[in-house]
Amino acid sequence: MAIAAGSSHSVAVKTDGTVWAWGYNAHGELGDGTTTDRSTPVDVDGLAGGAGAIIAGWYHTCAL
Repeated sequence: MAIAAGSSHSVAVKTDGTVWAWGYNAHGELGDGTTTDRSTPVDVDGLAGGAGAIIAGWYHTCAL
């Protein structure tokens, strides 16, 4: 499992490769297709095969 923190949001990769994000989302940082802030983790869509690494910044999150 890996965890990264941006300015006001966080993101985690579980051991199965799924990515979960929570926090501030006004600019779509969470990758769930909305701009709704989330106090509990939401599954990030569109990462076929999962992710091996993540990084979070001011208004963005990247997964590899």
